[in-house]
Amino acid sequence: MEKLIDIFYGYKKIKLFYYIARKVDQLTPNWYNSRYKGYIKATFSNKNAIDYINTRVDYYNKLYPNTIINTDSKEIKSLSRGNSASVYYLDCIRYLRFFDQNLKINTLFNDVIHVPTPPSLLKSRPITDSNENSIKP
Repeated sequence: MEKLIDIFYGYKKIKLFYYIARKVDQLTPNWYNSRYKGYIKATFSNKNAIDYINTRVDYYNKLYPNTIINTDSKEIKSLSRGNSASVYYLDCIRYLRFFDQNLKINTLFNDVIHVPTPPSLLKSRPITDSNENSIKP
């Protein structure tokens, strides 16, 4: 009974809503994601917002232009949770749904304390000056 109370009144309740929201993200049709992406772009179309967004993108994505991606990369549409922690996966696909699903990416869905050799999307990034292969979505 105590576990049931925790589910409805405690930490588990918050997690339940998180999982429901991420499931809605997964079930949202692509046409809606495209329209919402257009809305977001229009909302942040002024110069100051664009400059701020570019600064944040440059911080989270330190790859050099024309960086070669690993040949073992997977298309976004074929990305699966596998044996990884599901919250990492769900956080990643929350944003990847707005990108071309044929783009190829590498992911690491755990607490990562090293800089991956192939450029990879990951939630945690090692604190070091040369962490350009650790890309935060």
